[in-house]
Amino acid sequence: AAAPVAAKAAAPASARSASANSAPAARPAPASSSRSASSASKPAASVPRPSVPTPIAGAARSKVETQRLAGKKATSQDLDEVRREARALKEKDNRVLMIGWVAGLVILGIAGGVMMYSKATQKHRVDTIAAYDKENEDILAKIKTFDATKEDGAKALKAYLESLGSKSKRDELKEEVNTANIRVARSLEGFIKQREFMTRLDKLESDVKNAGSLSSEQLQTLRVDRDTLESEGGGYGGDVLARLGSMRGTLDLSYARKLHTELSALPTAGAGAKATLTRYAQVEDIISAMWMKAAKDSNKALKEPLDAVMQAMVKEADEICSNVFTPEYIESQPWTDLLRGEQATRWVKSPAPGFSYDINSRGELRIIGPDPESKGDGVISIGDKDKWRDFVAELDLEITRGKFDMYVRAPVSSLVNVPVYGFTTEGEDALARGTAYPLRVKVIASSWEVSSDSSEFSSSEDMPLIWWKPRVGAIAFSVPIGTEFSIKKFRIKVLR
Repeated sequence: AAAPVAAKAAAPASARSASANSAPAARPAPASSSRSASSASKPAASVPRPSVPTPIAGAARSKVETQRLAGKKATSQDLDEVRREARALKEKDNRVLMIGWVAGLVILGIAGGVMMYSKATQKHRVDTIAAYDKENEDILAKIKTFDATKEDGAKALKAYLESLGSKSKRDELKEEVNTANIRVARSLEGFIKQREFMTRLDKLESDVKNAGSLSSEQLQTLRVDRDTLESEGGGYGGDVLARLGSMRGTLDLSYARKLHTELSALPTAGAGAKATLTRYAQVEDIISAMWMKAAKDSNKALKEPLDAVMQAMVKEADEICSNVFTPEYIESQPWTDLLRGEQATRWVKSPAPGFSYDINSRGELRIIGPDPESKGDGVISIGDKDKWRDFVAELDLEITRGKFDMYVRAPVSSLVNVPVYGFTTEGEDALARGTAYPLRVKVIASSWEVSSDSSEFSSSEDMPLIWWKPRVGAIAFSVPIGTEFSIKKFRIKVLR
């Protein structure tokens, strides 16, 4: 037992000695009880060189390698320890590998789950957007199915729009929904107004049936109501306008007759006669307007009875005028100069090219006709705002050249059917050029005259004024191309 130990202990010394003498020697083989004698008796040179052991990682390598490098023989305990350490390392590696596989499988599972979830989410998103768009399309299509021009349709559309709730605020819907709401609101408001309109129309028809028992003020109120309804009823159909049209004739004729009847209660002479003439003038204007509209509309059913009312009323007014506008009354009235002061600013002329007038500091009016390229006569007037009905005027007229016409009771709109008197420097009844003629113009009731103290002027007296001609207006002059004349003096006494 001691011999192996001694050999083991001596081996390193022998190795060191051989190394020191640089002579190679065979390394002694470790003793083994199982080795045969023949193997031990072989020459040392024939013994194979032990192979280099495979390095062992970790703690096992450090111990075994250390022994081998030191030339020591590993014991069985050392080998068992190495094996245990190797098994431990292998088991550790297996655990790490297992953990890696498990982690990989988990990650793969998670990735697969994420992918499947992503695909499911994407599909859900696509399906949601498609459903959202489809719902919007259905809502827009539904809105178009309602007929808001009918009250039931407008109400149904309103209810549907309200049922949308927050959906109506979607960007894809809000514009169309807002437009539909406006359309519904206007439509329903229109139906409310239409019902109110029809209620007023029914009431007016009921009141018109009793027109004969109403006063002129009450009848005028009904006429205003009728005109208001007529202006509002254009969109309610021809039947509504026909009903209003039938009431027009009844109301207008009833009103005209009532006004005329009420005039008969007024005084026709004495102190109150002048006030009566003022009222006659007002009634004349009212009935004349009705008569002209009936004539324009070719409404014979209304025009013919109004003819009778107008003729009777004008005749009565003429009689009162003769009672009031006596020579003494006319003489007592003041003159108003039409070429000085405020009146001088009230002259109005048409815009014909070259047509002009001038009033100088001496109160003289000079008028020059239009240029040759003018397409019509120039017109100049005074009294458009005052609207004279009965008056007496004096003027000194001097014609330089040409001719012109003078109109009395001229309305602003037209000179058609207006009483007219002509002046000329040519042909029959020609006036001398450069000569001033003192003229007197008298317009009272249904007659007028133009006269002069000059023997060279042919006076025209008591010219009749037909009842359907204008009964009030301005004094106007129609001046053709190439005419020039002056008015040296122009004053007026306005009677009515």
